[in-house]
Amino acid sequence: MSETLAPERLDETGTDEDVSPDRPWIVVVWNDPINLMSYVTWVFQKLFGYSHEKATKLMLDVHQKGRAVVSSGPREAPRSRTLGHNLKGGVMATIDRTPDGLSIELEGDEASLLERLTDEMQLLLGEEPSPNDPVSKRLFPDAYDDPKDQAQYRDLMGDSLAAGRKAALAKMKESLAARSDDRVVLEGETVDAWLSTINDMRLAIGTRIDVTEEVMNAELDPNNPQAGALAVLHWLGGVQEAVLREISN
Repeated sequence: MSETLAPERLDETGTDEDVSPDRPWIVVVWNDPINLMSYVTWVFQKLFGYSHEKATKLMLDVHQKGRAVVSSGPREAPRSRTLGHNLKGGVMATIDRTPDGLSIELEGDEASLLERLTDEMQLLLGEEPSPNDPVSKRLFPDAYDDPKDQAQYRDLMGDSLAAGRKAALAKMKESLAARSDDRVVLEGETVDAWLSTINDMRLAIGTRIDVTEEVMNAELDPNNPQAGALAVLHWLGGVQEAVLREISN
């Protein structure tokens, strides 16, 4: 499998002059068929401090128009992320709020699946990104068409994208390893780690099998050669949606 938390394109104002750190940034977010609407809204609230109402309006702008400007001004170098359509699909995992945090009860097969996916993500993140691999392009895409601007962007961002993903993945693996009777308790940063890592997994699978919005919205066809991957994609979306619902409540 492959991966992706997808930075997409950053549009900038101005001419082709060198980009200086104090010049304003414009964050443009692009629609895609994979990410959940609820996850996108949560990301806007978390990254930009928007109210739920404003974040929801921006998410709908992206979904309906294909892309939208979601932030501008002298901020820390923004990371753009892909957005997507809300996804249908059930989830067998039981998620409850407890005094210790969010409690996720996984069936044996579900726990094993998540462990295998985290192992595959660890292998993927340990590899040097390949410019010819579509998954690598989704994870570490070019932000600019111009090579000079792109080099400046890479210098500015450094390894922060990869480091952030690895740190979140490590927290998810640690919490899975500490589970008791297939029950995992999430609190604080571990909740964020699960949400972002599951998003990486979904983007990885979706990119690898080249899903479209039509496929994502269709009933799962057991005769489809990609049925297994699509079932995992929908199941992960269900887990992600359930966690988001609990923290929103």
